[in-house]
Amino acid sequence: MYIIDFSYIFFAGLVFGLLLTVIWDYLEKRILLRKTKIQADQIIQEAQVKKEDHFRYIKKESLFDFDKRISEFEKEKEKILLNFRKVQSQIDKKRNELDLKQKENSWKIKEWNKNIDIFKKEITNLDDERKQLRQQLEKSISNRKSQLEKVFSIDKSQIKSHLEKNIKEEWIDEIKAKIKRQEEYNKQNLQKDSFFQINQVLNRINRTYCPERGIRPVLFKNKRHLDNLTGKNNKNISEIEKECGVDIVINQDDLSAFVFGIDPVRRELGRMSLLKLSESSKIDSSSIKLTVKTNKKNLFSKIHFDGSQICKKLGLKNVSTEIKNMLGALRYRYSFAQNQYFHCEEVGWLCGLLNAEMSLPIEAGKRSGLFHDIGKAMDHSIEGNHAVIGAEFLSKYNENKEILHAVRAHHYDETPSTPLAYLVIVADSISGSRPGARRFTEDSYNQKMLSLEKIINSFKNIEDAYIMNAGREMRVIVNNEKVNDQKALDLSKLIARKIEKECSYPGLIKVTVVRHSETVATA
Repeated sequence: MYIIDFSYIFFAGLVFGLLLTVIWDYLEKRILLRKTKIQADQIIQEAQVKKEDHFRYIKKESLFDFDKRISEFEKEKEKILLNFRKVQSQIDKKRNELDLKQKENSWKIKEWNKNIDIFKKEITNLDDERKQLRQQLEKSISNRKSQLEKVFSIDKSQIKSHLEKNIKEEWIDEIKAKIKRQEEYNKQNLQKDSFFQINQVLNRINRTYCPERGIRPVLFKNKRHLDNLTGKNNKNISEIEKECGVDIVINQDDLSAFVFGIDPVRRELGRMSLLKLSESSKIDSSSIKLTVKTNKKNLFSKIHFDGSQICKKLGLKNVSTEIKNMLGALRYRYSFAQNQYFHCEEVGWLCGLLNAEMSLPIEAGKRSGLFHDIGKAMDHSIEGNHAVIGAEFLSKYNENKEILHAVRAHHYDETPSTPLAYLVIVADSISGSRPGARRFTEDSYNQKMLSLEKIINSFKNIEDAYIMNAGREMRVIVNNEKVNDQKALDLSKLIARKIEKECSYPGLIKVTVVRHSETVATA
């Protein structure tokens, strides 16, 4: 019996099925590839058609745009040509005008050349005439000289010296007369102008009123407070004097204490310490030291604040701390009972206003006026005049040379040589001499009178002199036989200059020289 092996049949069927699958897949891919190729060809044909259509459209648009631009270009060209023709016509017109002017100028130049030739001929003729006249003059002078020498038998050099002397004397008299006329004119006009400007300045400033007239005494409520402050055998007073560097005088009758010392800041420190300690119930060495230390700190803070405040009021910038402290210390310095802190502020304002009237730098005027008496804050500890001391102090802090000169020269320690220096002198005099600014004692008044008498007696040919109006005016009577009018004028100037040099008082002193002559004739 024949047995069929199904395994072979199964394997053969499997292989045949796989083969059919492969063949079917291949055929399917070939069909898909052919379809894809046909679609690609269709897409390419459509793109080609669209390309040709788009190209035709672009060509049509570009041709239209090209025609449009050509038309615009033609229009612009016509405009440019029109403008060119206008400009060309203007150029031609200007060229014609210039040609006409050139012709006119050439004609004028020819005329001028003719005139120049004529003038040259006239100048040569005048030179010839001048030479002839000079020769004739020299001849006449030589003839006159020879005649004079023959007549007077005088040497030529003697005649020359005699003529020079006479001419020199005539010139001197003429110059003196001109000077006198100019001075009279200045008195009549310049004085009016200066008074007007000073009045303008004074009417624009708010004058400072300072009721304080120095360091005031310390007053106590009763004798118990005074005894508590002084301590046993004035031990507390001695301690306060030592710490503050001042002298204290107790007045038991008035229940008051006075502080003395050459340093005004130390005097104020002593006064503040006495006031503070008078309120304490228990006073010993430690409390005195603590009170003085606290008051010293507060006083220095106030000094710096006052210095900064005065610079701020005047609108000054770039002022060093040391200068501000010195200005603040002037708050406790007095001169003829005038507070120097307010005096310097007033002079700063006045000098700034005067500079404004004279069209000079205002800030320089304010700065010079404010700093002019800064040396008074240290003249108790440094030897020398306060103007020189102040200028030396300011030079350490890079102040302007013109300002240093104005400070140094405001009392003529240095000869004033700038308008600013003279304006500081004027402002200082106005502030010191205005009503209510200063108080003079009897001793200072007598000293002023003696100084003026000494100056008058130092001059010769003075017969009598009168000091009037509290030393503000001097009348000097001279010998009319020995002093003529010109010498009288010179004498008044010399007296005034000597007063300015040797006296240091504010205000003006008028010097009048009187020369009386009387001529009597009988017919």
